[in-house]
Amino acid sequence: MARHATPWVNGAVLPNLEAASAYHVFAPTFYPIIKNLIEQSVTSGLIYLNSSARDFHNPTLRPYLDKYLTRLGQL
Repeated sequence: MARHATPWVNGAVLPNLEAASAYHVFAPTFYPIIKNLIEQSVTSGLIYLNSSARDFHNPTLRPYLDKYLTRLGQL
């Protein structure tokens, strides 16, 4: 839409209408798929990150870190 923008008033430009139309047709289909992929690959990783190296010395957290971080290393 931006690469082949259409000139408009006072030096302004409008998005390319063909590209904008294609976006409007495909966006409802692709947006949920892309959003789901991003949520699965990015946000789930935060669950497995410990906040600092001191967490490995915490007797309450250490069993969870051993269980889940070890599994990540095997993937």
